Amino acid sequence: MLLHRTCAGPDLESFGIDCPLPILYAVSAMGAKLCFYSQPRNGQLTPRRILSDSEVTVDVVPRERWNYDILEGDGVQRFRAVVEEIRQGCAAL
Repeated sequence: MLLHRTCAGPDLESFGIDCPLPILYAVSAMGAKLCFYSQPRNGQLTPRRILSDSEVTVDVVPRERWNYDILEGDGVQRFRAVVEEIRQGCAAL
């Protein structure tokens, strides 16, 4: 199953963020479903962003990217782990 192009992932580079943490995180939510993105300093965004195509008006993104549900144990656990990693990184600055 595929989702509409607007869910292709964040363009973290376009934000012009100079993140002092070793990894910059982003989360995309579709209802209770979450997709976690991460980009190490000077590294590549994971999962990879799907670039727009000037010849295709509707690009699609795999639904599997939103593989965590914030209302279920594994989704809560993943979310809390990311928050804790960010907290520890901020504390170390």
